[in-house]
Order: sequence, then structure tokens, then C-alpha cells
Amino acid sequence: MNPTFRGRPAGWLVLLLSAFSICPGRAAEGPVIARVLPAPATALPEASVTGPLLEEARAVAERLATLRRREPGLAADVEVFFKASRFALEIGEFWNPKDIDKVRVLLDEGRKRLEALEKGAGNAYWTKQKGPVVRGFYSAIDGSAQPYGLEIPEGMELPDPAKVRTGDPVPPLWIWLHGRGDKETDLHFIAGRMSRKGQFQPADAIMVHPLGRQCIGWKGPGETDALECCDAAALALYGPEARPKFVMMGFSMGGAGSWQLGAHHPWKWSVVHAGAGFVDVARFTSLPKDQYPAGFVQTLWGVYNVPLYVRNLFNLPVIAYSGEVDKQRDAAEYMSEAFQAEGRQLRHVIGAGMPHKYDPASIQIVTDFVQRALRGEETASNPPGQISFQTRTLRYHRAPHLRLNGLEEHWLDSRVDIRLEGPGGGRVETRNVRDLTLTEVGARLTVDGSAFVNPQPRGDFRIVKSGGAWKAVPPDQAPVGLRKVPGLQGPVDDAFMDPFLVVLPDGSSKNPRVEQWVQFELAHFLRRWREVFRGEARVKQASEVTPEDAARYHLVCWGDAGSNAIIRKVLPKLPLGWDAERAVIGSVSVPAATHVPVLIYPNPLQPSRYLVLNSGPTFRENDDRNNSQQNPKLPDWAFIDVTVPPDDKQPGRVAAAGFFDEEWRVKAR
Repeated sequence: MNPTFRGRPAGWLVLLLSAFSICPGRAAEGPVIARVLPAPATALPEASVTGPLLEEARAVAERLATLRRREPGLAADVEVFFKASRFALEIGEFWNPKDIDKVRVLLDEGRKRLEALEKGAGNAYWTKQKGPVVRGFYSAIDGSAQPYGLEIPEGMELPDPAKVRTGDPVPPLWIWLHGRGDKETDLHFIAGRMSRKGQFQPADAIMVHPLGRQCIGWKGPGETDALECCDAAALALYGPEARPKFVMMGFSMGGAGSWQLGAHHPWKWSVVHAGAGFVDVARFTSLPKDQYPAGFVQTLWGVYNVPLYVRNLFNLPVIAYSGEVDKQRDAAEYMSEAFQAEGRQLRHVIGAGMPHKYDPASIQIVTDFVQRALRGEETASNPPGQISFQTRTLRYHRAPHLRLNGLEEHWLDSRVDIRLEGPGGGRVETRNVRDLTLTEVGARLTVDGSAFVNPQPRGDFRIVKSGGAWKAVPPDQAPVGLRKVPGLQGPVDDAFMDPFLVVLPDGSSKNPRVEQWVQFELAHFLRRWREVFRGEARVKQASEVTPEDAARYHLVCWGDAGSNAIIRKVLPKLPLGWDAERAVIGSVSVPAATHVPVLIYPNPLQPSRYLVLNSGPTFRENDDRNNSQQNPKLPDWAFIDVTVPPDDKQPGRVAAAGFFDEEWRVKAR
């Protein structure tokens, strides 16, 4: 749906409308930054052709809103067709003269579904179809309709979702992450998924194809999208009580995504398969050390460099594939080295003589492995009763039998190893962990040499480290004061993996340079969120933000204390001094006339949510050229020198930047 602009100042209305225009380079006064994703159009149809189609795609907005309220579980199946058509027409996503025919096909199918669903949920004919089927879900991040494809074997008998109960067997879902597609926007993705079959065709499973926000490397919002898609597909097919087995798999960019999601969420998958792809930045790009970026950027490689999470993959069956002469074979070789460094062996299938694609024999080998794993005939690298976990951030804090609630210090190697020794209990060893919940681990435990009796052997048992010693605490005990906890640990980009609200300024900054920068960067962010992240951000003027908004969303505030009422309200409670003369964080002080702070911090209005100042996702157009580079580029706070114009690499010169500590305090420099 289109953002609502009612009640906003005229200047911001013009700015935001320009941000949503199809002009690829410029939305507010400032430098021209060439768009990389989606690829610039090369076959734009005439306005006389696109105009009536765009009018049709927009005309159903109120009908879709009514359906969304009445049939929230099915309305997205309809809206994805109109959103895909509208985005393609508004942004300009045409590279072949025949592409306009895809708009006609999607509008036709969307119209049929809309008319059917308006007559009642029982008329949703597509829910009974077999073969390739397009479905949709509403993203929690921004409320946008996101498409996904299903491949349901023609002979498969599906259960009635209303009758499935927990524990009932249901066909497994093989989640297939697609490769890079600079032109594979919603329109082209849906048009393909309406008829195209994938390379893997299991007769006893359903293939699920997420869009993953198109081409952001299955990172950030793309990672959330893949996880939401898994749950949306399971709900649509089997109802709320089903617990299907999920297979994580993909090739090329999708192989990278499979490595990442497999290692980040080892509790989610029954088996992982990764084909080709990448698992890091420096080695994949052959980046010379003398060209490495700033230290905080290297630290943030720790979000997605998969070898740093390798031990998580020991908990489940894993199989890799590479073409023998494929340059991306190195991803699996790198992971093999990481496995071997920990005394494990990675199963790696190599297609003889193959370039960057599968051969039929390897597809069969992988298929057989996955099916055996789902039957319990292929095992994890760890022996039974042993669980390994490894992370660098509390964004990724979960594995079978454990949840991390706190680290001693972020961005260091953090580990938990559990060895269950029968029903009586087991041994636990940790590294860089200070708050840990163990689940169903028995009555007697030894944690780093300290003995504990667990009063709930089949429930949660929580321990907290204080003064170097572990002690048991109630499982639901809240932390005292501000703490970095899962989902509230930074960096800036972390806010865009969850529901967020963009808070617009009420007025203008008294500083012309700051005002110009805010206008440009806000428009740049909103345009990229639409074009690259394939959604539509929720937006409100600062004066319209309610306590309910603060409780429900991360607030992404733009401007300064003079232009934004929310910033003015929370500023005294932030670790940021900011007046007309200086902006100060810790020992760093910069002139306010030429610098803008970027920051993520627990929202003083609602500490269980973030407050973000003056930033969207921090990777930019230059990073869109290589998915391995689409990583966070700023830590928890930064000062941007606005005398240096924004470009495709940075929002300006990063004058200073850093991380907060585990209590959200400024670290000494």
C-alpha cells in the first residue's frame, strides 16, 4: 500500500513523493547516485501503454485494504500481484519489450483472485492448486506484501489445515533460496514462479521459493523475509499447529544464504544444503589487506562471515555442492577448512567438469542425502547428546537446548558446548557468555566446573555469571538496567530486521547544511527501501507518533532536536550531547554545524525497542554490485561530516564511529 502523507508539511510531501518517483538517481537536492539494483531499465514502454495499467494497479487499494482486514491470511496472496505490477510501472523494471505483457498477466490473475476472495475465503481457488503456485504474506518489518512460490507435487494429498494437530506428520518444506538476479524484481519473480519448475523435484516434499527482498544476499531484511516465508508457508499449507520439517538450501547467492541462515539458525532446520555462493568478504573478493576498510567495518564482517559460526552446523546434517571448475567452489572449500579445524568433516559433492551449475547426477546425490536426513538416516557431525553453539552477536543466540541472553563482550568468539550424559544431566562449557538459558538438559549439570541441581529437568534452567562465577536465577528474571539482549544489541542495521516506523521531522533544522543532508539522505533511504528492499516504509510525522507506536515499532527518527519533536524529547536520555554548537559522544566532540550523529540505542520512550537517528540500512549502491559486500557499514554510533557529499559508498565522511558496551555505555577510546 502507498504511504500516507496526510498532515505533513508541504516541503516534506514534495520530498517524499519525489523519493517514490521512478527517477533512479535523484530525489532531493544533492549529488546524483546511480542506481545499481534493480538494474536500470532498458525497454521502458510508452506512457500511453503504462498509464492505464498503473491506474488499474492503484485503483484496487481500498478493496485490498478491506480484504486485509477481513481475510488477513489470504489477502497477501492477492496483493502481491498488484504490488508487483505497480512497482514495475512506477520504478521502471522493464528490460525487454515483452516485459509489459507480464504486467498484464499479473493484473489479470490479481483481478481474478480479488473477485474470488471478495466472495469469501472458500472461493480462494489457488489454495487448492497443485504444481507451481504463487502465495504471499505480509512482512512484519514494514507491512508490505511479499511473494513466494510453491511447487506442490501433482499427486500429493495435502491435509486440511484446520484439522492438523501438533505432532501430525506433514510433507517437509524444502526452502530454496534463489541466486543473484539484478532484474528479478517482484514482477519477474512472480511471472516465473507461476509456471517455472526448479531443479530439485522431490515427490514427497513441497518446494518453497522466497523472494527474499530480491537481491540483498539473504541478509538483514532478506534474512527475516526468508524466515517469515517459512512460517507463512507452513501456516498456509498446514495450519497453526503443524510443525513441519524445514530444509534450508540454495545455489550461488542462494548458496551463500543457505550457509548464512543454516549457521545463524541451527534450531530451525532439519538439514542444510548449500551450492556454490560465498561465506565471507575478504577471501571471496580477493581483497588485499592494505585495502581493508575501517576496523569497525571489519568487525561487522562478523555478522555474516560464516566460518565464524561453523560450530552451529555441527548440530545437523549438512551437504555442500560445487562445480569442479566453478570459481565459487571456494566457498565450500573454505567451509571444509573450517570444519576440519574443529575436527569435523564436511560432505562436499563436486560435479565433474561442471562450471557454475548442477549436473543431474549431483542433484540426485543431494536429493537422496536430504531425504535420508529427513528420515534420520544421515546424522549431524556432532555425536548424539552433543550440542555446539558459536556466535558473535546476540542477534543469533539460539540452538537446540540453549538460548544466550547476554555476552561478556560483543563481536568476540562466543561459545557454548553441551554434552548430555543420559537423563540425569550433563556438562556445559562456555566462552564469553554471561547469561544462559538451558532447556531440557537434565537434573544435574556442571557448568564450567561448577555443579548445579536443575529443579526443572524438562524445562528452562537459567544461569548468570557475576564476578566470574555462575549462579542460578529464575528463568524470567529481567535484567537490571540497560543491557544488550537478543534483538536489542545493535548495530544500526539491526533495526531494519524487525518492525520499524520512520519518524519525519516536524519542521526544518536551523542549520542549512544539516537540513540539506537530512532531506537528501531521508529521500535516499526511502527510495532504496522501495527499489532495493522491495517494500514501503511506514512513515509518520514526529507530532503524530503515539505511545502505541513506540511500543510496537523501532523508531527511525530523522532530523535534529530543532526539527523533530521525538528527538527533542529523548535527547536528554541518550548518550549524546547535541546543541547548536557541538555534538558529543564520550570523548568525541564535533561541530554541530557540519556533522550529523547516526545512532542506535534502546528507545527511552520504550526501552524494549530501538531508537535510530538519521540512518537506514548502511550499505549503499557500490555494495549492491557484489552481494558479499551488502553488510552493515556503521556500528552503534557515528558522526557524519556533511561537508563531504554523500556518494555510493558513504553518507558523507565518517568522522568517528564506535560500539556501545554491554550496558549501552560509551566505550573508552
